Amino acid sequence: KNDKTTLSSTVYNETNPTTFLTDSAPITIESSLSDPKHTLLANADTRSKAKVSFFIDSGASQHLINDKRLFSSLDETADSIKIIVADGKIMSSQGIGKIYFQTITKDGIHDICLQNAYYLPQLECNLLSVKRITENGFTVNFNKNKCVVMKDKTVYLEAISNNNSLYEVIMHEDKVSNHNFAYNCNNHNCLYLWHKRLGHRNINSIKQLVKENIADGIQLDNCQHIGDCIHCIKNKLSEFPYPKEAKYRATQPLDLVHSDLCGPMPTQSVSGKCYFLTFVDDYSRYSMIYLLSKKDEVLSKLKEYIAMTRNKFGRTLKVLRSDNGGEYIGKEI
Repeated sequence: KNDKTTLSSTVYNETNPTTFLTDSAPITIESSLSDPKHTLLANADTRSKAKVSFFIDSGASQHLINDKRLFSSLDETADSIKIIVADGKIMSSQGIGKIYFQTITKDGIHDICLQNAYYLPQLECNLLSVKRITENGFTVNFNKNKCVVMKDKTVYLEAISNNNSLYEVIMHEDKVSNHNFAYNCNNHNCLYLWHKRLGHRNINSIKQLVKENIADGIQLDNCQHIGDCIHCIKNKLSEFPYPKEAKYRATQPLDLVHSDLCGPMPTQSVSGKCYFLTFVDDYSRYSMIYLLSKKDEVLSKLKEYIAMTRNKFGRTLKVLRSDNGGEYIGKEI
Protein backbone atom coordinates (compact mmCIF):
# COMPACT_ATOMS: atom_id res chain seq x y z
CA LYS A 1 0.00 0.00 0.00
CA ASN A 2 2.97 2.31 0.50
CA ASP A 3 4.71 1.35 -2.73
CA LYS A 4 5.01 4.11 -5.30
CA THR A 5 5.20 3.97 -9.06
CA THR A 6 4.66 6.03 -12.20
CA LEU A 7 1.89 5.16 -14.66
CA SER A 8 1.21 6.14 -18.24
CA SER A 9 -1.43 4.83 -20.64
CA THR A 10 -2.26 5.88 -24.16
CA VAL A 11 -5.15 5.56 -26.62
CA TYR A 12 -4.01 5.52 -30.23
CA ASN A 13 -6.31 7.06 -32.79
CA GLU A 14 -5.43 5.90 -36.27
CA THR A 15 -4.74 9.37 -37.64
CA ASN A 16 -4.02 11.30 -34.47
CA PRO A 17 -2.52 9.41 -31.52
CA THR A 18 -4.06 10.75 -28.34
CA THR A 19 -2.83 10.47 -24.78
CA PHE A 20 -5.50 8.59 -22.87
CA LEU A 21 -4.21 8.28 -19.32
CA THR A 22 -1.03 9.88 -18.08
CA ASP A 23 0.49 10.33 -14.64
CA SER A 24 4.03 11.69 -14.71
CA ALA A 25 4.41 11.99 -10.93
CA PRO A 26 4.79 9.16 -8.37
CA ILE A 27 1.54 8.15 -6.74
CA THR A 28 0.57 6.09 -3.72
CA ILE A 29 -1.10 2.80 -4.56
CA GLU A 30 -4.39 2.41 -2.74
CA SER A 31 -6.92 -0.38 -2.53
CA SER A 32 -8.51 -1.04 -5.90
CA LEU A 33 -11.51 -2.70 -4.28
CA SER A 34 -11.90 -0.65 -1.13
CA ASP A 35 -15.66 -0.26 -1.55
CA PRO A 36 -17.72 -3.26 -0.32
CA LYS A 37 -19.90 -3.01 -3.43
CA HIS A 38 -16.96 -4.40 -5.40
CA THR A 39 -17.20 -7.74 -3.59
CA LEU A 40 -19.18 -9.05 -6.55
CA LEU A 41 -16.15 -8.53 -8.76
CA ALA A 42 -14.18 -11.10 -6.81
CA ASN A 43 -16.79 -13.72 -7.66
CA ALA A 44 -17.15 -12.95 -11.35
CA ASP A 45 -15.12 -15.32 -13.50
CA THR A 46 -14.39 -13.59 -16.81
CA ARG A 47 -11.53 -15.80 -17.98
CA SER A 48 -12.99 -17.27 -21.13
CA LYS A 49 -11.27 -18.34 -24.28
CA ALA A 50 -14.13 -16.92 -26.34
CA LYS A 51 -14.21 -13.46 -24.85
CA VAL A 52 -12.34 -10.97 -22.71
CA SER A 53 -14.10 -8.73 -20.20
CA PHE A 54 -13.00 -5.45 -18.66
CA PHE A 55 -14.93 -3.74 -15.89
CA ILE A 56 -14.99 0.05 -15.56
CA ASP A 57 -14.16 0.49 -11.86
CA SER A 58 -14.41 3.81 -10.03
CA GLY A 59 -12.68 2.26 -6.99
CA ALA A 60 -9.58 1.00 -8.79
CA SER A 61 -6.51 3.21 -8.56
CA GLN A 62 -4.72 1.34 -11.38
CA HIS A 63 -5.55 -0.76 -14.43
CA LEU A 64 -5.40 -4.37 -13.20
CA ILE A 65 -5.23 -7.37 -15.55
CA ASN A 66 -5.52 -11.04 -14.55
CA ASP A 67 -4.67 -12.76 -17.85
CA LYS A 68 -1.03 -12.93 -18.91
CA ARG A 69 -1.99 -13.75 -22.49
CA LEU A 70 -3.47 -10.28 -22.98
CA PHE A 71 -0.12 -8.52 -22.60
CA SER A 72 1.83 -7.69 -25.74
CA SER A 73 4.85 -7.04 -23.52
CA LEU A 74 5.27 -7.78 -19.82
CA ASP A 75 8.13 -6.93 -17.46
CA GLU A 76 7.96 -9.52 -14.71
CA THR A 77 11.06 -8.08 -13.01
CA ALA A 78 9.37 -4.75 -12.23
CA ASP A 79 8.79 -3.76 -8.61
CA SER A 80 5.64 -5.29 -7.20
CA ILE A 81 2.77 -3.22 -5.83
CA LYS A 82 0.34 -4.25 -3.09
CA ILE A 83 -3.41 -4.24 -3.65
CA ILE A 84 -5.92 -4.68 -0.82
CA VAL A 85 -9.24 -6.15 -1.96
CA ALA A 86 -12.65 -5.91 -0.31
CA ASP A 87 -12.24 -9.00 1.88
CA GLY A 88 -8.98 -7.65 3.29
CA LYS A 89 -6.66 -9.89 1.32
CA ILE A 90 -3.44 -8.37 0.01
CA MET A 91 -2.45 -9.20 -3.55
CA SER A 92 0.92 -8.50 -5.14
CA SER A 93 1.39 -7.62 -8.79
CA GLN A 94 3.63 -9.92 -10.80
CA GLY A 95 4.58 -7.59 -13.61
CA ILE A 96 3.75 -4.49 -15.57
CA GLY A 97 3.29 -4.15 -19.31
CA LYS A 98 1.34 -3.07 -22.36
CA ILE A 99 -2.03 -4.24 -23.63
CA TYR A 100 -3.48 -3.42 -27.03
CA PHE A 101 -7.12 -3.75 -27.95
CA GLN A 102 -9.53 -2.32 -30.48
CA THR A 103 -12.95 -0.77 -29.94
CA ILE A 104 -15.63 0.14 -32.45
CA THR A 105 -18.06 2.90 -31.45
CA LYS A 106 -20.47 5.14 -33.30
CA ASP A 107 -17.55 7.55 -33.82
CA GLY A 108 -15.29 5.02 -35.54
CA ILE A 109 -12.60 2.45 -34.84
CA HIS A 110 -10.07 3.12 -32.08
CA ASP A 111 -6.83 1.27 -31.34
CA ILE A 112 -6.15 1.52 -27.62
CA CYS A 113 -2.88 0.88 -25.83
CA LEU A 114 -2.77 0.55 -22.06
CA GLN A 115 0.78 1.17 -20.91
CA ASN A 116 1.92 0.15 -17.43
CA ALA A 117 -1.05 -2.10 -16.77
CA TYR A 118 -0.44 -4.31 -13.73
CA TYR A 119 -0.59 -8.10 -13.89
CA LEU A 120 -2.45 -9.68 -10.94
CA PRO A 121 -3.23 -13.33 -11.74
CA GLN A 122 -5.07 -13.76 -8.41
CA LEU A 123 -7.69 -11.17 -9.40
CA GLU A 124 -10.91 -12.64 -10.74
CA CYS A 125 -11.57 -9.92 -13.35
CA ASN A 126 -9.87 -7.18 -15.35
CA LEU A 127 -10.36 -3.63 -14.05
CA LEU A 128 -10.05 -0.33 -15.90
CA SER A 129 -9.50 2.54 -13.49
CA VAL A 130 -11.80 5.55 -13.81
CA LYS A 131 -9.15 7.60 -12.00
CA ARG A 132 -6.56 6.86 -14.67
CA ILE A 133 -9.04 7.51 -17.49
CA THR A 134 -10.02 10.97 -16.26
CA GLU A 135 -6.53 12.23 -15.44
CA ASN A 136 -5.81 13.45 -18.95
CA GLY A 137 -9.02 15.15 -19.98
CA PHE A 138 -11.25 12.17 -20.73
CA THR A 139 -14.71 11.98 -19.21
CA VAL A 140 -16.50 8.89 -17.93
CA ASN A 141 -20.28 9.17 -18.01
CA PHE A 142 -22.47 6.63 -16.23
CA ASN A 143 -26.18 6.09 -16.72
CA LYS A 144 -28.58 3.26 -15.98
CA ASN A 145 -27.67 1.17 -19.02
CA LYS A 146 -24.08 1.96 -19.95
CA CYS A 147 -20.84 3.79 -19.27
CA VAL A 148 -19.23 5.94 -21.98
CA VAL A 149 -15.59 7.09 -22.14
CA MET A 150 -15.19 10.11 -24.39
CA LYS A 151 -13.12 13.18 -25.18
CA ASP A 152 -13.96 16.17 -27.37
CA LYS A 153 -17.37 14.62 -28.13
CA THR A 154 -15.70 11.45 -29.51
CA VAL A 155 -16.68 8.14 -27.91
CA TYR A 156 -13.67 5.84 -27.45
CA LEU A 157 -15.12 3.12 -25.24
CA GLU A 158 -18.54 1.89 -24.15
CA ALA A 159 -19.39 -0.48 -21.31
CA ILE A 160 -22.79 -2.10 -20.81
CA SER A 161 -24.39 -2.50 -17.39
CA ASN A 162 -24.82 -6.21 -16.65
CA ASN A 163 -27.19 -8.01 -14.28
CA ASN A 164 -24.94 -7.22 -11.31
CA SER A 165 -25.03 -3.47 -12.07
CA LEU A 166 -21.37 -3.61 -13.15
CA TYR A 167 -20.23 -1.82 -16.29
CA GLU A 168 -18.60 -4.41 -18.53
CA VAL A 169 -16.68 -4.15 -21.81
CA ILE A 170 -16.77 -7.46 -23.69
CA MET A 171 -14.64 -8.27 -26.73
CA HIS A 172 -13.18 -11.31 -28.45
CA GLU A 173 -9.62 -12.31 -27.64
CA ASP A 174 -8.42 -11.59 -31.18
CA LYS A 175 -9.39 -7.95 -30.64
CA VAL A 176 -6.95 -7.79 -27.73
CA SER A 177 -3.83 -9.91 -28.10
CA ASN A 178 -3.11 -9.44 -31.80
CA HIS A 179 -3.24 -5.68 -32.07
CA ASN A 180 0.25 -5.10 -30.73
CA PHE A 181 1.53 -6.34 -34.08
CA ALA A 182 0.32 -3.25 -35.89
CA TYR A 183 2.80 -1.18 -33.91
CA ASN A 184 5.64 -3.50 -32.88
CA CYS A 185 6.38 -5.80 -35.81
CA ASN A 186 9.78 -5.12 -37.40
CA ASN A 187 9.76 -8.08 -39.77
CA HIS A 188 9.98 -6.73 -43.33
CA ASN A 189 8.58 -9.96 -44.78
CA CYS A 190 5.54 -10.30 -42.56
CA LEU A 191 2.15 -10.88 -44.13
CA TYR A 192 0.57 -7.73 -42.71
CA LEU A 193 3.23 -5.47 -44.24
CA TRP A 194 2.80 -7.15 -47.62
CA HIS A 195 -0.94 -6.62 -47.23
CA LYS A 196 -0.28 -2.87 -46.98
CA ARG A 197 2.40 -2.82 -49.69
CA LEU A 198 0.03 -4.44 -52.18
CA GLY A 199 -2.76 -1.93 -51.64
CA HIS A 200 -4.50 -3.89 -48.88
CA ARG A 201 -4.83 -6.99 -50.99
CA ASN A 202 -6.76 -9.94 -49.58
CA ILE A 203 -4.54 -12.03 -47.28
CA ASN A 204 -5.39 -15.31 -48.99
CA SER A 205 -4.60 -13.81 -52.40
CA ILE A 206 -1.14 -12.79 -51.19
CA LYS A 207 -0.48 -16.31 -49.92
CA GLN A 208 -1.61 -17.67 -53.29
CA LEU A 209 0.85 -15.40 -55.12
CA VAL A 210 3.70 -16.96 -53.16
CA LYS A 211 2.42 -20.53 -53.26
CA GLU A 212 1.93 -20.59 -57.04
CA ASN A 213 5.02 -18.46 -57.84
CA ILE A 214 2.84 -15.95 -59.67
CA ALA A 215 4.96 -12.98 -58.54
CA ASP A 216 8.69 -12.61 -57.91
CA GLY A 217 10.29 -10.94 -54.91
CA ILE A 218 7.63 -11.72 -52.31
CA GLN A 219 8.84 -13.61 -49.25
CA LEU A 220 6.61 -14.41 -46.31
CA ASP A 221 8.12 -15.26 -42.94
CA ASN A 222 6.30 -16.92 -40.08
CA CYS A 223 5.01 -13.87 -38.27
CA GLN A 224 1.88 -13.26 -36.23
CA HIS A 225 -0.06 -10.80 -38.34
CA ILE A 226 -2.85 -8.53 -37.18
CA GLY A 227 -6.30 -10.08 -37.16
CA ASP A 228 -8.13 -7.14 -38.74
CA CYS A 229 -6.85 -4.25 -40.84
CA ILE A 230 -8.28 -0.98 -39.55
CA HIS A 231 -8.23 0.70 -42.98
CA CYS A 232 -10.05 -2.22 -44.62
CA ILE A 233 -12.71 -2.23 -41.91
CA LYS A 234 -13.29 1.51 -42.24
CA ASN A 235 -13.64 1.35 -46.01
CA LYS A 236 -16.23 -1.41 -45.73
CA LEU A 237 -18.33 0.40 -43.13
CA SER A 238 -21.71 1.56 -44.35
CA GLU A 239 -23.27 4.85 -43.36
CA PHE A 240 -25.62 4.82 -40.41
CA PRO A 241 -29.25 5.18 -41.54
CA TYR A 242 -30.86 8.54 -41.02
CA PRO A 243 -33.30 8.63 -38.09
CA LYS A 244 -36.95 8.27 -39.02
CA GLU A 245 -37.94 11.00 -36.59
CA ALA A 246 -36.18 14.21 -35.62
CA LYS A 247 -34.91 14.53 -32.06
CA TYR A 248 -36.28 18.07 -31.91
CA ARG A 249 -39.55 19.42 -33.27
CA ALA A 250 -40.66 23.02 -33.07
CA THR A 251 -43.57 23.79 -30.74
CA GLN A 252 -44.69 27.04 -32.41
CA PRO A 253 -44.94 28.26 -36.01
CA LEU A 254 -41.72 29.82 -37.35
CA ASP A 255 -39.62 28.62 -34.40
CA LEU A 256 -37.70 26.56 -36.98
CA VAL A 257 -37.84 26.75 -40.77
CA HIS A 258 -35.99 24.43 -43.16
CA SER A 259 -34.71 25.90 -46.41
CA ASP A 260 -32.88 24.60 -49.47
CA LEU A 261 -31.95 25.81 -52.94
CA CYS A 262 -32.16 23.45 -55.90
CA GLY A 263 -30.72 24.00 -59.37
CA PRO A 264 -29.77 24.98 -61.93
CA MET A 265 -32.32 22.86 -63.76
CA PRO A 266 -31.48 21.75 -67.32
CA THR A 267 -34.80 23.17 -68.55
CA GLN A 268 -35.89 26.69 -67.67
CA SER A 269 -39.43 27.68 -66.77
CA VAL A 270 -41.61 29.75 -69.09
CA SER A 271 -40.40 32.88 -67.29
CA GLY A 272 -36.74 31.85 -67.57
CA LYS A 273 -36.26 30.56 -64.02
CA CYS A 274 -33.81 27.70 -63.44
CA TYR A 275 -33.62 27.55 -59.60
CA PHE A 276 -36.25 27.02 -56.93
CA LEU A 277 -36.01 27.93 -53.25
CA THR A 278 -38.03 26.12 -50.57
CA PHE A 279 -39.09 27.12 -47.05
CA VAL A 280 -40.79 24.50 -44.84
CA ASP A 281 -42.05 25.38 -41.35
CA ASP A 282 -41.05 22.60 -38.95
CA TYR A 283 -44.15 22.94 -36.74
CA SER A 284 -46.98 23.30 -39.27
CA ARG A 285 -45.21 21.95 -42.40
CA TYR A 286 -46.44 25.11 -44.15
CA SER A 287 -44.33 25.32 -47.31
CA MET A 288 -43.40 28.02 -49.79
CA ILE A 289 -41.55 27.69 -53.10
CA TYR A 290 -39.93 30.59 -54.94
CA LEU A 291 -38.61 30.43 -58.50
CA LEU A 292 -35.24 32.15 -59.06
CA SER A 293 -33.16 33.10 -62.07
CA LYS A 294 -29.89 33.33 -60.11
CA LYS A 295 -28.52 32.15 -56.77
CA ASP A 296 -27.96 35.67 -55.49
CA GLU A 297 -31.74 36.18 -55.32
CA VAL A 298 -31.91 34.02 -52.17
CA LEU A 299 -31.48 37.00 -49.82
CA SER A 300 -34.33 39.00 -51.36
CA LYS A 301 -36.64 35.97 -51.31
CA LEU A 302 -35.74 35.29 -47.67
CA LYS A 303 -36.72 38.86 -46.76
CA GLU A 304 -39.92 38.43 -48.72
CA TYR A 305 -40.70 35.18 -46.90
CA ILE A 306 -40.05 36.72 -43.46
CA ALA A 307 -42.34 39.68 -44.23
CA MET A 308 -45.08 37.44 -45.60
CA THR A 309 -45.08 35.03 -42.65
CA ARG A 310 -44.99 37.88 -40.13
CA ASN A 311 -48.15 39.30 -41.66
CA LYS A 312 -49.81 35.89 -41.98
CA PHE A 313 -48.93 34.35 -38.60
CA GLY A 314 -48.06 37.39 -36.50
CA ARG A 315 -44.73 35.78 -35.62
CA THR A 316 -41.10 36.26 -36.68
CA LEU A 317 -38.77 33.57 -37.97
CA LYS A 318 -36.42 32.44 -35.17
CA VAL A 319 -34.19 29.74 -36.67
CA LEU A 320 -33.41 29.03 -40.32
CA ARG A 321 -31.87 25.61 -40.98
CA SER A 322 -30.01 25.03 -44.25
CA ASP A 323 -27.15 22.98 -45.69
CA ASN A 324 -24.74 25.93 -45.18
CA GLY A 325 -24.49 26.52 -48.91
CA GLY A 326 -22.73 29.70 -49.99
CA GLU A 327 -26.04 31.42 -50.68
CA TYR A 328 -26.95 31.05 -46.97
CA ILE A 329 -23.73 32.12 -45.26
CA GLY A 330 -22.97 35.51 -46.80
CA LYS A 331 -22.47 38.55 -44.58
CA GLU A 332 -25.80 40.05 -45.65
CA ILE A 333 -27.67 36.89 -44.62
